[in-house]
This record gives sequence, C-alpha cells and structure tokens, in this order.
Amino acid sequence: MKKIINQVFYWSIVSLLCIQNAIAQTRPRFSQYTVNHHLINSASTGAYGYSQLHLVARNQWLGLEDTPRALAFSGQFPLTLFSPSPAKSLPTIGTISYSNRTDRPDGYQEAPGPVPAVGFLLVLEENNRHYRRHTYFNLAIPFQVTKKITLALGGGLGLVDLRQKSDGIGFLDSKSITSPVVDGGIFVYSDDFFGGFASGKMFEEEAVLPEIPNHNQTAIYYHITGGYRWRLNANWQLIPSAQFRIVESQGANVTLSTRAVYQEKNWAGLSYQEGKAIGLLAGKVFGQIELNYAYSFPLSSVAFDRINNHEFTLKYRWRKSLYRFQHNLF
Repeated sequence: MKKIINQVFYWSIVSLLCIQNAIAQTRPRFSQYTVNHHLINSASTGAYGYSQLHLVARNQWLGLEDTPRALAFSGQFPLTLFSPSPAKSLPTIGTISYSNRTDRPDGYQEAPGPVPAVGFLLVLEENNRHYRRHTYFNLAIPFQVTKKITLALGGGLGLVDLRQKSDGIGFLDSKSITSPVVDGGIFVYSDDFFGGFASGKMFEEEAVLPEIPNHNQTAIYYHITGGYRWRLNANWQLIPSAQFRIVESQGANVTLSTRAVYQEKNWAGLSYQEGKAIGLLAGKVFGQIELNYAYSFPLSSVAFDRINNHEFTLKYRWRKSLYRFQHNLF
C-alpha cells in the first residue's frame, strides 16, 4: 500500500510539471478518446460502473520558456445511491466479474444493470498570450439493450473563459470572452466493442478579441468514435479504434489508433492523426491507479500545436464491489 501511495505521489508531481497544451482545442482530445472517453462523448460517462478521477497534463516544446501548457482535472461518478451493490460481483465492462468464476462466495447475487452517472471537467490553459478556463458538467443515462449491450444518452453544459494576457494579472485582465458550451451524444458499448456519436456548440457572446488565437469556435462540431477488442489469447488483446472529428465549415479529420494490451495491465500503441501527427501511446495499471502517456510527432510544419507534445493521464478508480481493475476498452 505504501508503495502504491508513493507511486501516486511521484506521478502526480510529474503530471503537474508536465502541464498540457490545448491551445487549439476547447477540451483535451489528442489521445483522450482512448483512455478518457467521457471528454469526447458525455454519454460514455460512468459506463464502467465505478467512480474515477483523472488528472490530464500536456506540455508543448518542453524545455523552452513560456511554452503552452494546461492542466485538466475530471471525474465521473455512477449514481448508485438507490441501486443495490453486491459485495462480490462486478457491474462493469472491461474487468473480470465473479459471475465468470467457479469460486463464487456464498450469498452471491447477479450484478445490477447500468445506472445513470455524472461527470465534470476543469481545464486551465496558459501560453505567452492568453489564458483559457473551461468548466463543464455532464450526465449520462444508460439503457440495457441486451444482456451484453448497453445504449446510453448523454448531455453536458459548460462555460469557456478566454482572457488576454496584457499585464500578467491573468484572469483579472479586462479583455475577455465568456462563452457557454452545450453538447450531447449517444453511445453503444459491450465488453468487446463501442461506438458513439456526439455533437456540441460554443455560443460566443463576443468575437472582438483577435489577440486570442482560436477563440472563434462558434461552429458546430461532431465526433464519431468506435473501437473493438480483439482477444488474441489469454494474455494478449488488440484494440483498434477510430475518431472522426467534423467541424462545420472546416471539414473533417480522422484519428486511427491501435493498442496492444498484455495481461490487461500493460499496453502500448500508435495513433495517426490525418495529415497532422503520429503519436506513441503507452500505459500501465497499478492496482486502482492507471498511468497513460502519449507523445506526438508532427507531420506538418504548420501543426504547431502538436510539436513535442507530451501528454500524461493519471487515473484513480474505486468501488467496493470491485476486486481488480484493468486497462479500459475506452
């Protein structure tokens, strides 16, 4: 236990030092659809049946002064207050349930179906020209379609605050834009596949800050995601997945990823973002803690927001009815 606590402390410090860049994005999205999907589609919130806290950090141009950086803190929590929680079963996908074991304890009962869940996201971003602060809350309501397949509907509301850095005071500066953002989605998943569609829009009250880049995000955006778990043998799994991002009047972009998972605790993979970047992905599960890392190589000289881009995601997961965790399908 002491060893795990030390690991959490160490990686928390690393994440805080390697704070993320998201200058051209409303929310962190580079590798998050593979490890933190509720940031992409609110309908996937709480799909695994346990509570999670995530710390996402990304740093651009590591080693230079005034580099773009940001820190994101998020969480998702099933609303299990009025739902029974068996002591020795697992109402979740992606992990091993006592219902699949022969040594089930006395008094075992089947796990309940999926329950609604809530999530939140807090993002703080900074570069040498502006600050960006994003506060976001979402809700997902799942429906059991079959014994193995669940369909969920989700929606979210938030505020994005953009501030120009003119005198170093930050959020007290006078030039600013505060814009509401709304989104919704649908998500279908099982133990071995997932697919989803989400759409959102930012409603800017003003558009008078040309000093702040990428602030004009009033266009509607769409996300289509999907993936499949291919079980090669008892130890190895291959998880190919894809994300299609469509922005009104700006066209579409596709990201393809493949992860190889060993014994459900260690994984590595590659990600290709069409015409922009190639990413290296890796992660490891330490009990209730999971650490994920991504590094991107730009494919274009104009892809400045992806140059030397380091991204860390630290997860902490808990629920009494779980007895072990593994790397998630999404």
